[in-house]
Amino acid sequence: MEIHSFQPADRLAVRRLYEAAFPAAERLPFEDLVRWGQQEDYLFDCAYEKVFCGFYFVRLYKNILYLYYIATIPNARGQGLGGQMLDQLQMRYPGRQIIVEIEWPDTPMHIRRRQFYLRHGFHSTRMCIHGDSWKFELLCTNGPFDDKSYLKLVKSFNEPSFDPHLESF
Repeated sequence: MEIHSFQPADRLAVRRLYEAAFPAAERLPFEDLVRWGQQEDYLFDCAYEKVFCGFYFVRLYKNILYLYYIATIPNARGQGLGGQMLDQLQMRYPGRQIIVEIEWPDTPMHIRRRQFYLRHGFHSTRMCIHGDSWKFELLCTNGPFDDKSYLKLVKSFNEPSFDPHLESF
């Protein structure tokens, strides 16, 4: 598998996958991803295995890689490509902690996503982040969860009125 930075030629395929793979309530405006992906503290990478097969979008912050999104095209799912994308990301940034938020509670989708990340070196932080009407479990790689840096990161890219809370479970 070959991974490269998002290019204008990737736009249509990535946008279609992005809109199909993530609920509207969890999607940022696609043009924001494109714009932020050009900055040094973001990775907007596409995976190819002869043809486009997936992408990830990541924010780099101190010792953290915050995984906003990772997706593979439907006919490539279950073939290990998502895992390969995560493996390459971990090899590219050894020692950095990758953090991902997955929906809560135990819906079938939550269970599948959780199992996927656990198979690829993530562990439960035993914490969730929540607001008034939403809740996500936090998983991470590489040692203890850095909750202080994580909260600073999360608060840095949201509106001033955004007031997330971390809670142990």
